[in-house]
Amino acid sequence: AEPSEYIRAIEQSAEDLGAPGKDNEFGNGLVQAYAALEYLSGGPIESVASTTKTCGDDMISFTLEILTDNNASETTWELRSMVDNGETYLSGSDYENGAVILVRECIPKNCYVFTMYDSEGDGITQGEGSYSVIADGEKLVDDGGDFDFQDMVSFGDCFEAMYEFLN
Repeated sequence: AEPSEYIRAIEQSAEDLGAPGKDNEFGNGLVQAYAALEYLSGGPIESVASTTKTCGDDMISFTLEILTDNNASETTWELRSMVDNGETYLSGSDYENGAVILVRECIPKNCYVFTMYDSEGDGITQGEGSYSVIADGEKLVDDGGDFDFQDMVSFGDCFEAMYEFLN
C-alpha cells in the first residue's frame, strides 16, 4: 500500500472521541492499529470481543461499526432515548466513501432506538457498505445495509418505556 493509504486507514479507523466525526479537540480520535489493518484489507472488525467497551453496572456498552458505501453522503444515523421524550443521544453523518467508522460509548441504561438512514432509499449497498450494532456484547445488527430509507432496532430496558410511549 502507498503511504497515503496507510494514513487514510489510520484516520478512518480511529476510535471516535468527543463529538462524532473529526473534531478540533480529538482530531480523528484514538488510533486503532488492528482496525487500520482491517481497513486496508477491505473490511470492518468482525470480533465482538474486540469492540466491546467496558462500562459500569448502570451503563450499556454501545458499539456501532460502519463501512460506508460509494454514496456515504446519503448515510446518517441516530440513537434516540425512548424515555427522555425521544431525545437524540448520539448521531453521525458527513462520512467519506469507503470509510470505516467505529463508535464506542458507554450510555446510561435506558430504552433506545437506533436508526440508520439513507436519503436515496437504497441502503448502504452501493459498493461494500455494511454496518453492525452491538449493545453489551450482543450483536443486534450484523452486516446490515440492505434496507430502503431507514433501518431500526431497539434495545435496553424497553418494556416500561414502550408501554408508556404507547399509552
